[in-house]
Amino acid sequence: MTTTAHTPADAPTSSPTPPTPPGPAPRSIGSRVAHWYARVFDFQGMTRGVLSRPSAIVCLIGAITGYFLPATGIGMSTCGMLRIFGLPCPGCGLTRSVSSFLQGHFVWSFHYHPLGWVFAVIFVLIGSTALMPTRWREAIIARVTRYDQALGSGFLIFCTLLLLYGFIRMGMVQMGAESQRWWRETEGTTPPFIHQHDPPPAQESH
Repeated sequence: MTTTAHTPADAPTSSPTPPTPPGPAPRSIGSRVAHWYARVFDFQGMTRGVLSRPSAIVCLIGAITGYFLPATGIGMSTCGMLRIFGLPCPGCGLTRSVSSFLQGHFVWSFHYHPLGWVFAVIFVLIGSTALMPTRWREAIIARVTRYDQALGSGFLIFCTLLLLYGFIRMGMVQMGAESQRWWRETEGTTPPFIHQHDPPPAQESH
């Protein structure tokens, strides 16, 4: 007689252990830096703020004022750092650089501040949108806003260059560099290069 063994219903049954899903791949240093940068420096919405109507009006006023201001300045330095310590701050010369550029004195503009032309162009471009109908301005914002992160990164680079140039120029003035000596001799008001590019006086004919 054959007996058949019966397995109790509540007896534990063995099943294969499912494989453990692989964890996330380790990120490279570059991807970590990019992720940190995107979280800390989030420039989304920057274009809409910069191209808003009030901001555009301010830039338009800046462009018009820069065009009518004397390219050689108002005859006195308004920088407290220059007047007290005899050293130009990173922004010294920007107003005269913008005015010189808008009035066509490009050599003067570069000598006053090599980055002044950037402000002049920004004032004109953004200021011109203040005169546009709302429909045109919104269309420009819709096209440019996709580049908010890139434009914000460019803004950070520009600010870094501005500060770097300012510190280098302060060092040159402190060491008495010939090209920067006029900052102390004239308090930054009437630099010698203003007359270096003037045409020679016409001789009278007899």
